[in-house]
Amino acid sequence: MTAGSDEHPGSATPPRRWTWAAILVAILLLVPCLFVGGIVQWLYLAAAGRDLSGTIFSWVGLEIVDQVFLIFFPGVIQGLVCGVLSIYITSLLFKRANYTAVGYSFITVVACLTVLSILMSLYLEKFLTLDTVGIIATTIGTMTAAYYSMTTVQEKQRRNGLVSTFE
Repeated sequence: MTAGSDEHPGSATPPRRWTWAAILVAILLLVPCLFVGGIVQWLYLAAAGRDLSGTIFSWVGLEIVDQVFLIFFPGVIQGLVCGVLSIYITSLLFKRANYTAVGYSFITVVACLTVLSILMSLYLEKFLTLDTVGIIATTIGTMTAAYYSMTTVQEKQRRNGLVSTFE
């Protein structure tokens, strides 16, 4: 038996028997949090204005750069909201779970879903579209936010004495 296992509830590291449930909840929260991120994305687009035709890129004939910015930044914003909310809500429900496992499992599922969607767009011969840029931007935002949320939850667990430091 190792310290911190379910058999030693009084040890320095907490029992991690609910980590599997935290992973499942974080993954199940992916779709609702993407929806909430989509609402924030829509609000951003409404506030920023949907027409970027007056930028310096369009003045020099690079309208595609305007379109990429119109797709990329809102996609990152949607992903950031999704990643933060998924891990944060999970941390409220499962305070003692192993968030290294939760965070990396969540990030892995997001990466696999992204690869699957890119492979499907390759199969349908619609890979070089701005929708693909949006998918990649949302993935970058989700994975980045999930990682930093994971480290924030781990630090909070250390401060509250729920896990020991592993120096």
